[in-house]
Amino acid sequence: MNVDKKISRTSKKSQEAILLAGEKLLLSGNVNLINAENLSKQSGYSIGNIYHHFKSLDQVFIKIFLKKRLDIFLGLVDEINKFPKYKSCEELCKILVNKSFERANKLKIKVLQYIFKIMLTRSEEPEKINLIIDVLIEPLIECRKRNKTNSFREIEEDEMRLLLRSLQAFIRSPFLENQSIAGTALHKELTLNLCQKLFSIK
Repeated sequence: MNVDKKISRTSKKSQEAILLAGEKLLLSGNVNLINAENLSKQSGYSIGNIYHHFKSLDQVFIKIFLKKRLDIFLGLVDEINKFPKYKSCEELCKILVNKSFERANKLKIKVLQYIFKIMLTRSEEPEKINLIIDVLIEPLIECRKRNKTNSFREIEEDEMRLLLRSLQAFIRSPFLENQSIAGTALHKELTLNLCQKLFSIK
């Protein structure tokens, strides 16, 4: 085996182990546990080794957060791609909103706030926090084209990008701001109403 390839595979394996350990710290819901010492203990790698693979501790958790968000949106892409062509836009909105709230209600608020803070203040690419949702654009446009119910509003790519950001903010802002409405039945109902107004002809 080529030495460089062996080193590369070893490095990738180490990075994956560190990221997995970081994910466990995030899932604990305790922001106080998110530090280099605990990441070292959880992963089995020295702090020096962690910094060999990542520029900073923040980079570890930003990478985890972005991957988790991408996984969520790819799950929604699957829902959109398999959506029946004889079901209405309103039905698709229900699916997307229900799935989004299932995920959102599992989040630990303090951890979410912590990640958003470092993402916006310390990330080299803070715009990625909003760009990930763009994976929904093409599937939604194609879903409208194949749908036979005449219930989907025709939306071009640029407008779709802005509408998705509006819907995203509508869901996450109450969580980030510790609003009492966050995750409630009313929050979900209002989000569904907005989704239908944005994407449906009615």
